[in-house]
Amino acid sequence: MAERSEGLPEISCYIHAVSPVKKSNGSSYINCDLQTETQVVRAVCFEVGKKQSLESLANQKSPVKIRNYTISKKYGREDVVITRKTNLIPTVVHYDYQELDKNISISTISHVAGEQLVRVKGEVQQLSSTKTVVFDEVPVKKQQCFIVDPSGFIKLVLYGKHADTLEEGKVFSFNRVRVKITKNERYVNTPKNESECVISPDESFTEALPSVETTVSPVLEGTGEILGVTNISKTQCCCSCNKKVFINGNLATCESCKMVQKARSCKVQWYLRLYIEVNGNSQQRLRLTAFNDTANKLLRIGNLAPTATHEEFTQCMLNLDPLFISYDIQTNKLINVDIIDI
Repeated sequence: MAERSEGLPEISCYIHAVSPVKKSNGSSYINCDLQTETQVVRAVCFEVGKKQSLESLANQKSPVKIRNYTISKKYGREDVVITRKTNLIPTVVHYDYQELDKNISISTISHVAGEQLVRVKGEVQQLSSTKTVVFDEVPVKKQQCFIVDPSGFIKLVLYGKHADTLEEGKVFSFNRVRVKITKNERYVNTPKNESECVISPDESFTEALPSVETTVSPVLEGTGEILGVTNISKTQCCCSCNKKVFINGNLATCESCKMVQKARSCKVQWYLRLYIEVNGNSQQRLRLTAFNDTANKLLRIGNLAPTATHEEFTQCMLNLDPLFISYDIQTNKLINVDIIDI
């Protein structure tokens, strides 16, 4: 949900990496990065008419002051939301424009904010076979590997034309790959706009490289389309101990700590059983369980409050576009969901 603009300070920044117009759940939007004095912040603009202004400011490397914006915490991070009412005002700052895609070591990526574009050099190891996933009903090639430099290793996911371009054991420079952070890992991938990323052969390292140490995980990732809702329940819980309460009019009594409280102060716990098609494959349909944390993320993606009705939540999920999902194949638990924004 977005935080209102009242009380939010002006942002003085440089604008970087203005994306093409994207679409999700029927909405058009643009992404860009904001370089402030102390950090880089992800921004999303739903007023696509501002695209030309954003691109001009980015190309000119001119500092700008941003007013009347909001903050979205929808995807577990704080994004700046640029709306029709947002003002972009040229300004002067006392710090310099910095290229965000400068060459960095792999170990440094652990300190980089999610969604930033970086340039990194690495040797390709454990290159997988190529498979096909479906984005917006369009089949897209996907391949993954690990890239290694003297400081460490990280997973790289390649999409589209970048798949099938690497060779096991060879060193490449990856210019403008995007840092992705999920509940389970941090990795990099080629951006959705394939022309943003350039991959080229590079010289071998003279230093020794570490071994890639991975464990077999029961957690798989892919795209998932919610085809059906087999079970949905909402439980009101004690605002103190999180145990179940009994509602009587405007009051609620906790069955555990016995505290009597206002019913509207009770927390809401959701439980879902969903029928999901994975990677656009009709032969790969799973019944996955979503507990409260994941259910609340689905609510945020659908712009619903935790107090939504069963009917509103069901309708919302069945109207969602395919999502990125991660799930445990041993427990059939849906671990994480996110919009497709590679």
